[in-house]
Amino acid sequence: GAVVDGKGQLLQHLEALGRSWRQQGLAVTVLRFPDLYGEDGTLEEGFLDGYLSAWIRQEALPAYPAGEVRDFLCARDAAYAVLQTSERKFRGEVLHFGSGKPLSYEAFQELVARSLPNRPPQGQQEDHFAQAVLAFGLARR
Repeated sequence: GAVVDGKGQLLQHLEALGRSWRQQGLAVTVLRFPDLYGEDGTLEEGFLDGYLSAWIRQEALPAYPAGEVRDFLCARDAAYAVLQTSERKFRGEVLHFGSGKPLSYEAFQELVARSLPNRPPQGQQEDHFAQAVLAFGLARR
């Protein structure tokens, strides 16, 4: 079977806990999401954040296993899906969310290459907005 990391083990444990509560008569639905992305993401929180973090830092880009496809969903859409699940009083055991458009790693790389500017050459630092703000803040002291 697939190797499960610590986060995966935690999710498996939480789902098992949810199923046991369901067996006790509680209305519990397990909500499963693909990789989420959005404005408030934390770097390296998920695959996409880790990939973009490595892109920015000019580090080796992570990959997912050959032949695997992944789905990505905006965090705002995920939040809306949770609200709709509650409002519609969904009572199923498991509900999977996704965009319905999973990508192979190759298709993902092509999308990133079209969407992001070229990576600066290795070792070359570019001035970024955050550095400019920090420098401005230091100058005001």
